[in-house]
Amino acid sequence: MGDEGFIGYPEEAGTGLTTLVRRLCLAAGFQPKVIQAAREATTQIGLVAAGLGVAVLPAQMECVHIEGVKFVPLSDPGAYLSLALATRSGEPSALLAGFLERLERGI
Repeated sequence: MGDEGFIGYPEEAGTGLTTLVRRLCLAAGFQPKVIQAAREATTQIGLVAAGLGVAVLPAQMECVHIEGVKFVPLSDPGAYLSLALATRSGEPSALLAGFLERLERGI
C-alpha cells in the first residue's frame, strides 16, 4: 500500500481527514504519497475512477456510484472522525429545534 498514490483533501480544508489518513498510514508502517488534492469528495471519487490513486473518505460517500470504483470499509478502530453541529446562538427555529432534539435522542 505504501507505493499507492493517495488522493485527499488539501491541508487547508480543515476536515481533519488529512491528519487521520497520515496517522493511519504511519501506524501501518508507511508514509502516504499524496499525489492529488481535491476539496470535494465526489471529485476525489472521480479521480479514483480515473486510476490516479486511492482516497480515504467518510463511509457515507459509498452512495456515490461510479463505474470502476470499489468502496472498502476500514476496520482500524482509529479510522473515525467525530462530528459536531455549529448553530448560531439564540432561539433556534422550530425546524432546527426539532432536528437538535432528534440528535440529542440519537435518532
